[in-house]
Amino acid sequence: MSKLEVLLCGVLSVCVLVTMTSCNWSTGPSTQTTQVNTQEYPILTLFSTETTIPPVSSGIEVSDSDFVYQLNGDSVTVVGYRGTDGHAVIPEQVDGKKVTSIDAHSSGSVSAILFANLVSISIPSGVEVINLSIFSRCPELVNITVNASNNHYKDIDGVLFSKDGTELIYYPRGKQETVYALPYGVTCFTSQAFYYCSSLTEITLPTSVTTISDMAFYNCRSLTSIVIPNSVTSIGDGAFSGCFSLTSLFIPNSVTSIGNGAFSGCSSLTTITIPTSVTAISVRAFYDCSSLTSIVIPDSVTSIGDGAFSGCSSLTTITIPTSVTKISDMAFSNCRNLTSIVIPDSVTSIGNKAFEDCHSLTSLIIPESVTNISEGAFIRCSSLADVKVSDSNGYYKVSDGVLYTKNGTVLVCYFIGKRDLVYSIPYGVTSIANQAFSDCTDLETVSISGSVSIIGERAFYNCQGLLSIAIPDSVESIGPMAFYNCISLASIALPSTMTIIDYETFFGCSGLVRVSIPHNVELIGRGSFGHCGNLIEITIPDSVTTIGFEAFVNCYSLVSITIPNSVTYMGEWIFAGCDDLESVTLPSGINTISAGFFSGCKSLTEISIPNCVTSIGAMAFSNCSSLTAVTIPPCVTSIGSSAFYGCSNLANTTIPDGVILIDWLTFAGCKRLTEITIPNSVTSIDNQAFFSCVNLITIVIPDSVTNIGFWAFAECPMLVVRCSGNSYAHQYCETNNIQFQLTG
Repeated sequence: MSKLEVLLCGVLSVCVLVTMTSCNWSTGPSTQTTQVNTQEYPILTLFSTETTIPPVSSGIEVSDSDFVYQLNGDSVTVVGYRGTDGHAVIPEQVDGKKVTSIDAHSSGSVSAILFANLVSISIPSGVEVINLSIFSRCPELVNITVNASNNHYKDIDGVLFSKDGTELIYYPRGKQETVYALPYGVTCFTSQAFYYCSSLTEITLPTSVTTISDMAFYNCRSLTSIVIPNSVTSIGDGAFSGCFSLTSLFIPNSVTSIGNGAFSGCSSLTTITIPTSVTAISVRAFYDCSSLTSIVIPDSVTSIGDGAFSGCSSLTTITIPTSVTKISDMAFSNCRNLTSIVIPDSVTSIGNKAFEDCHSLTSLIIPESVTNISEGAFIRCSSLADVKVSDSNGYYKVSDGVLYTKNGTVLVCYFIGKRDLVYSIPYGVTSIANQAFSDCTDLETVSISGSVSIIGERAFYNCQGLLSIAIPDSVESIGPMAFYNCISLASIALPSTMTIIDYETFFGCSGLVRVSIPHNVELIGRGSFGHCGNLIEITIPDSVTTIGFEAFVNCYSLVSITIPNSVTYMGEWIFAGCDDLESVTLPSGINTISAGFFSGCKSLTEISIPNCVTSIGAMAFSNCSSLTAVTIPPCVTSIGSSAFYGCSNLANTTIPDGVILIDWLTFAGCKRLTEITIPNSVTSIDNQAFFSCVNLITIVIPDSVTNIGFWAFAECPMLVVRCSGNSYAHQYCETNNIQFQLTG
């Protein structure tokens, strides 16, 4: 017997027992067991402390019981509790074999379910290992007791400790006490020791504690007060994360390390003092502390981690000490009320989105020391207009309120707070940096000088007021999403030097009406013109060979388009949602109509599929409700699921000889379809293939068909199936009360 068969036997046996027990059926005494090799496979069985424990034999045994256990040689591991009263008393032995561990089932999710209703648990003397993950979903657990003879664990007032009392292992999350004082002698606690203890409002730590472990007080939502003693040297990752009610906290000088996300989500925390013993503020340490109004970073701190103060929306001012050399990515992002910040001369780098969405920041001085400013560092700082760079800085300068590299060749950032309507990029600039003008919603006109060769990724992202932009022929590259969501842009002349229109370059430019693609372009990338809702005309040259995924998705106003024969590849969902599209000329060289290609093209009345096409993808023509006829080329061997789903006016089509499968929902909802012949190549008609073809009168099914799925012809009230006697189709019709006519 294979391992899979053994596992299935065990699971099936347990399922049968649970079903019979839940229905109050009496199983009666059983004399049959399923035999397996106990040396090769662990044994799963059930037993009850209220009934006689069944003897362990060489097979999987099941009885009306409270526990699920696993036999491992001479020892037993409890892997689940299924009692109804929630009070689990684990036995010392099972048929003379000592219970030594409480562990997760082979499927962790099963274990969480198996222990979920615990109210109390009594641990016997022989248990050496407890997998604490079993308690992670025990919201009602209030009490843990341990046999006094156990050499590894003990309990104090229903809380689980190590035998020597130095480690608090688990505080039951269902306890209703609001105040708890850890006994002296405890030096540490396990990860998630107080996980989700939502009733606790106050915790006292003794001076014996040296470490606050990872996620120790995670989501203790009612915790308002905790005193960290001078003995503590480290605060772990996420230690107080989600403590929504914690308003203030004093960190003693003994602490040298504050972990990642240690106080993230402490939304009521208004003040915190960081001691001089701390040298680093970790990643997202104070993320989303939305009530924090001020914080003093001591001179001992040399690094501020990514997102350290991100989302501290009440923070108004902050002083960065001269010991800090880098402001990391998103360090102060979304500090919406931050009005001022002093960047010291020690800082050499300002990270990506470091001050993103700091809407109240009005001025900034970049010191001589800064050698790198990452893209989007000041993105959406809507009031920032007064930016100065030290004259001694050898890498950057500000000209007319715009940040450039020192030599003036790269336009780094146009600050939103300028509020100008018109801007001309001066000659000498060769590159517009990534996100340089991102979210400059007031700009209406931009003139790009003839020296520019590169427009970076998201360069004009979400410039919603941009009406016109002149792009010179010097531009060779326009980055992905460069004009994403420029909703007011009505027209654009692309330079003849371009060879690629990158992904989502003009996505969401709903004001675009006409676009002419230059003759050197070879690739139209993913979503390039997606959601350009007013685009009525686009000219594609014969230099283009590839059109990517969703290139024209939801171009609602596009009426017609011609794809040149140079195109050999077209991605999925290219014209999906083009409601007004009536006419498309496809290139002769493509061999696939990809998934969702014309999905939802409600105005498409006819389509000529090139003869070289061999595959029609899933939902390719779904909901093309005006499509009346389609000729599927003879080379097609595959038609995907829902390919013609909802083509409610489709009255005529022929399935070519070569197709093997009529996939599920392929012709469902084709309400005008009256007859169809299944070719001899087809072996299977899948589920709901012709569902709700209400006017389908005749379908011819050959003997080659050996499988017909459920509801294949449901809601086809007029249907008569033509098939030969004793064929699979004949038997299917008889079984499902479908009218049929025998052909021979």
